[in-house]
Amino acid sequence: MRTQTIETFPTILKRYDVSDIITEQDVEGMIADINDIHENHQEWMQLDDLTVRHQCTPILFNRDYPYADKAHWQRLAQTFVDACYEYTMSVPDRLKNDHNLDLASIRAWFYKSNRDSWKLNPNRVYHNHSPSYLSGVFYLHVPGDLSQGGTEFCDPRGPGARGTRNIEVNPVNLAWVIFPGWMDHAAGRADSDQWRYTIAADSYVRVF
Repeated sequence: MRTQTIETFPTILKRYDVSDIITEQDVEGMIADINDIHENHQEWMQLDDLTVRHQCTPILFNRDYPYADKAHWQRLAQTFVDACYEYTMSVPDRLKNDHNLDLASIRAWFYKSNRDSWKLNPNRVYHNHSPSYLSGVFYLHVPGDLSQGGTEFCDPRGPGARGTRNIEVNPVNLAWVIFPGWMDHAAGRADSDQWRYTIAADSYVRVF
């Protein structure tokens, strides 16, 4: 797992390239599972008006998820846990008394997008994952030009930053970007006829 520090505003993001762990066979298996959910399991899809892309509910790392026992999902979940742990250990002044925190749970979901899906609703939805401790976005498969279609982060310093003081982190296939759960962000615009497959995840901690 190769790491890269990304300094944005006063906040540090970190990229974790796990292409040495997640294989092309893993990618094919995850995409097949995602397509099956998208096409055959509407009960697992988010159908509310706020969902602008094809997105599932947070089921991917759940024990009752039918595909949870597949090796590719277990490997991906472990890379997220490892990335969160490394972020906590390597980012100075992340949070006082980090040594008194223990990872309690994780959750994850996928979303798919392409040029046509963005035409249906071209507005970016800025949001955060609070109260998660650390969150991550994993670029499973981003086709075409990798200079766009990443994740846009908002400057957290003061009001009025959304849409005015932003930094877009370009995607890297088979890499996590880990960031604090409270940080506002939005998905990058998909500009390809092919599907863009991205996985988002949250981690939650307990104090001991």
